[in-house]
Amino acid sequence: QLNSFLNNWEILRSFGFDPKWIHLGNSAAIFSLNHPSLTAYRSGLALYGYSPFDTNNSNFLKTINLKPALRLNSTVVSLQNVYPDDLVSYNGTYKVENKGKIAVIPLGYYEGLNRKFSSLAKLIWEETGKRHSLKIAGLVCMNLCCLEINDLDVKIGDKIEVISENNNDENSLVNLSKISNLIPYELLVNLKSNIRRSIL
Repeated sequence: QLNSFLNNWEILRSFGFDPKWIHLGNSAAIFSLNHPSLTAYRSGLALYGYSPFDTNNSNFLKTINLKPALRLNSTVVSLQNVYPDDLVSYNGTYKVENKGKIAVIPLGYYEGLNRKFSSLAKLIWEETGKRHSLKIAGLVCMNLCCLEINDLDVKIGDKIEVISENNNDENSLVNLSKISNLIPYELLVNLKSNIRRSIL
């Protein structure tokens, strides 16, 4: 690709075109492509602070100082008591095994919480410094998501961490992308503009 690009660029130069900015490279190329003819790169995923490489890629170590720029939180808006054999969410795909509770947060696939997370992904609720995993119960709805909380003392108004900025957390964008078999960039760009942003 690089050779083809440069050969065609030479053809353009022969016709008198000599642009100042020449780029072939995305986020991965910033860390892996080094050619004196290239004068610009376009950062996509790296701008969000995520590596474009798998951990087994030889270039991955060059990206270890990237720091994720996003943490996504939601808030519990409803608590529902559930009993064995109760069905939760669309199509009743999630059957309750034990008596417990379901928390509802106002975040769904319209806002960018992918339906592939349904009954798989775990979000985080924190109580006095201890982090608890809350499994998504059933299908992710358009603007709502149900979480299995069992006997945890979750209250209406409590914060739920949907996406962690720590790549090692089970609800990190990296791990969520593995669960959904989607690339991190796709999950990022699907977060809708109606989600309130705060710069910290």
